[in-house]
Amino acid sequence: MVIHKEKNGIVAREAKLDSPEALHNYIDDLNRFMGEFRDPSDEVIEAICVAGNGGWRIEAVDGEGIRLGVLVITPTPFEKFQPAYHLAYIATAPEARGRGVGKLLLETSAEITSGKIALHVGVDNRYAIEFYERMGWTGKYLRMMP
Repeated sequence: MVIHKEKNGIVAREAKLDSPEALHNYIDDLNRFMGEFRDPSDEVIEAICVAGNGGWRIEAVDGEGIRLGVLVITPTPFEKFQPAYHLAYIATAPEARGRGVGKLLLETSAEITSGKIALHVGVDNRYAIEFYERMGWTGKYLRMMP
């Protein structure tokens, strides 16, 4: 599947992570975009690697090819118990917030997975929760961990 979704001069497309440098830059951008909500490096690397086999690693770029956002979708082993895909990471460059990048990426996630996708978000990340709710996503349950 070729992914190319454009809106307001911003393009969502598959990230070309075919070299160690490209992968490193993608990870660095994701970490920078996530800011205070970033995860440990080993978790980020695991998700990006798993997404490379049955999921998607997407980037949003402007007309000059500058990365403005990232989206990592991993496959799950389920079809009925849970959605077939998990939105592992979605993040927008701080300098690009308010330009529709997150909206484009979230719409892309729903389209390429035919809506068979879920995500989890920190309960203290009000900005993200409100964004997902504005986009029509709803909370179904609270994920609990020891």
